[in-house]
Amino acid sequence: MTPASTINTAAPTGFISGNVFDGLVDFDLDLKPRPALAESWEVGPHALSSCAAA
Repeated sequence: MTPASTINTAAPTGFISGNVFDGLVDFDLDLKPRPALAESWEVGPHALSSCAAA
């Protein structure tokens, strides 16, 4: 039996949990943050903290 022929029973869990546990932001192809669950956010002084509003 090869690894490709086995059934991965955790695959459905990974698919569902990826949708349940969405992050506050996603990243575009240029790795710039874009809104996901957060509607807006502010970056603190010196970029040491941030605050998101959902």
